[in-house]
Amino acid sequence: MNKEYFNGKFNLILCSDYELKGIPKNVIVRKGKLEDVAFTIRQEELDNDEVFNGNIIVNNTFKKIDFNSMFKIKLDDNTLYTTDFEHTPYHNTCRCGHHLIYCSSFILWIISRNFKNQNEKTFYGLCRTHRIRLKKIDMEYYE
Repeated sequence: MNKEYFNGKFNLILCSDYELKGIPKNVIVRKGKLEDVAFTIRQEELDNDEVFNGNIIVNNTFKKIDFNSMFKIKLDDNTLYTTDFEHTPYHNTCRCGHHLIYCSSFILWIISRNFKNQNEKTFYGLCRTHRIRLKKIDMEYYE
């Protein structure tokens, strides 16, 4: 059994044909469908008895992502950080964007099981169903 729960590494999951430059050494880049990549990550965590510090999911093209600032965000098993979301009293106008997501491994597992046919409205519903709090990523952290 490991003495440390977290392994000090982060996953960068690219769900599009996008290349980022300037990736820190403690970031593992993974490409493919989110469902498959999340399964691989979970298997590694179970095999090595450790948990990744965080997961960044990129579904769009960005000029840059400030990894150092994003890694300072404290993650928990109840919060998902995204670039855009909207809470309203009317269920048909609530939405959650998934162009850039930062979350813990626990939340990654939940959203990856149902991610393949999600649009912004159904992704919002998935998060609310599992009582995942939504927070915005500071716009200074990405371009």
